[in-house]
Amino acid sequence: MQRRNAATALSPVAAALRWLAHADERKTLRMATLDERRTLTTRLLASNLMRSIVISWISIPFVVALNVRDLLWFTELRHEQSAIHLLLFVMQVVFAASTIPGLILWRHRAAISANLLRAIAPSSDMQDLQRLQAGLFITSLLLIGLLNIVERGSCAPIALALVAANLVYYLPVAARYAVNGITLVSGTAVMLWPAYAHPSTTLTHLIELVALIVTCCLAGTLMNRQRISLLVSKSRLTTLNKTDALTGAANRRHVEQMLDVEVFRASASRPLSLIVIDIDHFKHVNDTHGHLAGDAVLRGITHILQMHIRADNLLGRWGGEEFLLICGDTGLDAATRLAERLRAKLAQHAFPGVGNKTASFGVAEARNKETAQSMIARADAALYEAKAKGRNRVCTAATVLTL
Repeated sequence: MQRRNAATALSPVAAALRWLAHADERKTLRMATLDERRTLTTRLLASNLMRSIVISWISIPFVVALNVRDLLWFTELRHEQSAIHLLLFVMQVVFAASTIPGLILWRHRAAISANLLRAIAPSSDMQDLQRLQAGLFITSLLLIGLLNIVERGSCAPIALALVAANLVYYLPVAARYAVNGITLVSGTAVMLWPAYAHPSTTLTHLIELVALIVTCCLAGTLMNRQRISLLVSKSRLTTLNKTDALTGAANRRHVEQMLDVEVFRASASRPLSLIVIDIDHFKHVNDTHGHLAGDAVLRGITHILQMHIRADNLLGRWGGEEFLLICGDTGLDAATRLAERLRAKLAQHAFPGVGNKTASFGVAEARNKETAQSMIARADAALYEAKAKGRNRVCTAATVLTL
């Protein structure tokens, strides 16, 4: 049932990835698990926003150069201006306007960089700005390129637009091919139109356009495939650095880092509780059944605990047979009830070849201006009390310890 729920929750992500990873890029994404794909999707969103910021700054000199050139051109030919000249200048204004969303995003570059590192999905407002910039930038450049073909036979703006569409922005493969296909058809139609065709240069321009489109398709596909592979590798490396190799729970270093963050954020309106868990008489398992059986018990207990905690709770292996559970937005009473429920679930489970195993629990709630170390010490004291009272029970921290 839980697997089905997880699959349902991730179905929008899977649909988005099918769109993002169309055609051969999907082969690369098959390397990733569902959780890795979810992380990958959020990192791609943040990466797209960073690329929007970069292209905004790169665009500024092009905007200035195009407008200055054509303003001078319009001044010289003010008596011969046509609708095409006016439309060309309007598109250059739209091109200039495409830098504005990127400049707005630049103000939030620190948050976007943090999202990229921590794989937190950027806000919908930021994504809307990125899509607006991409649409204005690519559409205006394509039209500028076509109008330049009509007037001067120049493919340079179209080349810039195609490079942007295929390399700068992470467009889905289907969208990239659509942009390239529309450009090829419309560019060819304009070049061959009797009123604008230049017999001496039409064939050359057509060859340039086709070669450019083919090159951009190949380069864009290769670049995005490598980009996905790199993000998958980084995601796996990050997971390895944060995960205990035996149990799959968070390792001690990651737990310490996250507890420091949570204690700093804790307040009267945002309570924080900590549960320390120790398996009772675990040494007896290793001595009687061997270390392989002990490892299986540790993995089984980790699985049971993870199945019955919230997604925003963090379970980590603290050392040996001891675990630590960080419960954000959870007061002492709620954490105690959770610990009691986990204790009962563990006591009911029979491990193959070993039988039932119990655990003792110590619970502490963060107090005003408390450090992570003192909170752990109070939870440990509650755990020792549970062991002293006969094990297989939950005790709460009643006093603050001074370290």
